[in-house]
Amino acid sequence: MPEIAAFLALMVTSDKPIVMTGAVKPHTAIGADGPGNIVAAVNTAATTGWSSKGNEVGIVIQDKIMAPWGTKKENNLFLPETRSLLGDIVDFKPFFRWLPGPCAPMKFDISQLSPETSLPEVAILHAQQDFRSGLVAAAIDMGAKGIILVGYGDGNWPVASGEEIKKMTTKNQVVIVFAAEGQLEYVANARIGIGIAGGDWSPRQLRYGSSYRFCFGPELVRKTYGVLS
Repeated sequence: MPEIAAFLALMVTSDKPIVMTGAVKPHTAIGADGPGNIVAAVNTAATTGWSSKGNEVGIVIQDKIMAPWGTKKENNLFLPETRSLLGDIVDFKPFFRWLPGPCAPMKFDISQLSPETSLPEVAILHAQQDFRSGLVAAAIDMGAKGIILVGYGDGNWPVASGEEIKKMTTKNQVVIVFAAEGQLEYVANARIGIGIAGGDWSPRQLRYGSSYRFCFGPELVRKTYGVLS
C-alpha cells in the first residue's frame, strides 16, 4: 500500500484528498477491521483544509493516518516513522497532528504514455561485506537503466566494490539511487562519490517510481529525488 500511495502522490493532481485504506484481517475473521477502516478513511478524506494537489496521499489503517514516504509494512504491520505519522484514528474519526504536506519535489503526467509503453528496468541490490561488483555488471547487461543500492544503516556502501561500481555506472550512464533498509533510517547523502540519496523512500518505492520516471529521461529521476551528489 505505501508503494501505491507514493505512486498516486507523484502522478495524480486533484483538488480532492486521496486516502487509501485496506484490511489486515479478512472480513470473515472475528474483529475484522475492513469496515471500520473504510469509515475512518471516509471521515479522514472529508476533513477540510487539504487536497492532493501538490500534497500527500494519505494512508488510513490500524488506527493511524500516515504519509507514504517513510511508511513500511513489515510482518503485516504498517510502521510509519515520526515524520510520516500524520495523526491517529479514534472512534473512526481522524485526529491530525498536522495536515499532509508536500509529497515530493515534483509531480509528472503519465497520460502521454501509451499502455504499450515498456517500463525501463530498475534493479535492487542489497549490500553485503563481500559484495561483488559483477552483480551490478549483470544488471546493466540485462538492460537496467537504474539501480537501487540498499546499503547499511543510512545507506553506507562497502568501499571494496564502490570504485568499480562507480566506473561501470558512469560508463554506461546508469543512474544509482541509495536507499536504506531500516525503518528509521534516512539516506541524506549518496555514497561512493556518485548517485542520488533516496531519503526516506523505501527501496520498492524508489524502484517503482524510477521505472516511470525513466520514460521521461534520467534527468527527471534526479530532479524528483533531490540533489545529485
